[in-house]
Amino acid sequence: MIKLVKVIKRTKRLGRGPSSGKGKTSARGMNGQKSRAGASTVLKNGGQTKFYIGLPKAKGFKAREQKYISLNAGRLNGLFKDGEKVTKKEILDKLKISEKEKPLKIFSLKSLKAKITFDNSIIFSKPREK
Repeated sequence: MIKLVKVIKRTKRLGRGPSSGKGKTSARGMNGQKSRAGASTVLKNGGQTKFYIGLPKAKGFKAREQKYISLNAGRLNGLFKDGEKVTKKEILDKLKISEKEKPLKIFSLKSLKAKITFDNSIIFSKPREK
């Protein structure tokens, strides 16, 4: 029967005197950045601009989702009669818009042909001044 022997190779201990074979400079050469403790040249770029400085800065978080439902008043033409009082719920139901929790903002009221009165829950955009 053959007996297997575990072979464990010990790592060389650096900087433990001249007779150890890896004393004095401990296989790091003479002076310089790489000879010092904790030295790293990973983010350096050899004379050029440092790698991490060339990357763009990440600035904050910008929400991509709209905070309100935007609606052109021209889309309401033909949906409601003259003199009718309209609520946000009625508009969203007729236009089949599912996002009912967001506020409704109506733009370009000049394109609205029917004379409709709106509920207080609807926001209107301010017309641009020239």
